[in-house]
Amino acid sequence: SFTEDSDLIEGCLTRRAATEICRRVGQDAHSVAQVARDFGIGWATAMDCVRRHGEPLVDDSCRIGTTQALGIDEHKVLGATKDHHTLYATSFVDVVTGQLLDVVRGRSATDVTYWLSQGKPSWRQRIEAVAIDPHAGYLKGILSVLPDVAVTVDHFHAIKLANAVIDDVRRRTQRSTLGRRGHKDDPLYRTRRLMTRGWERLSDRQREKLFFALEEGDPTGEVGAAILGKELLRESYLASTLRQAHWRLVRFYAYVAQADVPELTRLATTVSHWEQEVLSYHTTHISTGPVEAQNLVTEKIRRIAHGFRNFENYRLRLLLHSGVKWDTRPTARIRGRSPRLVA
Repeated sequence: SFTEDSDLIEGCLTRRAATEICRRVGQDAHSVAQVARDFGIGWATAMDCVRRHGEPLVDDSCRIGTTQALGIDEHKVLGATKDHHTLYATSFVDVVTGQLLDVVRGRSATDVTYWLSQGKPSWRQRIEAVAIDPHAGYLKGILSVLPDVAVTVDHFHAIKLANAVIDDVRRRTQRSTLGRRGHKDDPLYRTRRLMTRGWERLSDRQREKLFFALEEGDPTGEVGAAILGKELLRESYLASTLRQAHWRLVRFYAYVAQADVPELTRLATTVSHWEQEVLSYHTTHISTGPVEAQNLVTEKIRRIAHGFRNFENYRLRLLLHSGVKWDTRPTARIRGRSPRLVA
């Protein structure tokens, strides 16, 4: 008997098999358990292959190229239990290419500052704009490292706040007029989806339905005022120039002061605090859309894996799927579905 060592063998697997396991878990987003069953090995062995071949790809200094516009957003990693609170992580995405640059624990200014400070000075100098949601911690962390960058709060998050105001006013009106929460047959509850939709997207029939619901269920007119306030805020984002957007915001502030609805006043205070970042949208023209798209991918990977408890595995799986450019060449077909020459 004899033994032979080869660089093509890694433990109980060939290098080709270990590389394919890493590719299926990373590029194809298959679960480690599923890939382990397909190869007839244990979960730990398959995960070792993912770490052994995936970590060099993630740690490659050439993985992150030039970044002109950056998107930052948080997402939930692990739900709250009796032992810990809800755990969050922050994603950094190149909004031009859609590449996931990194995922870090937490969602504070310190977390953002630390990650940005780890980048090369030449890389940081090329960042011209950053898109975020109205998060004071993110803004503080960004400006501490990139003081001259243009920070943008896009229309998605601003209008989301306005829609939340409509829901709050509607619920308060229903409790005050009906003495209870809304039911499916109540006029305001029936049309709650129409209230948050853009006015130009409503058909004539839907507008009539909404007017009737407001006339029947909104005696004080506060729900209608909240809807109009939302539309005025939307118009500021639809402006064609920065000057026009500024004056539309002024009109929004004036209307809110006249309407005297507490929830609208709170919204105007928030918008006023973030006015520079809101107006910056008209110069940068970037949004957190690619970051929100990455959040959907993150949710899919977490659902496939039935959740993660190890953050390092979680980060590795996300970066292998969305942060690494795989050079996978399709296998050449030997013959087509039917012979080329038929006798």
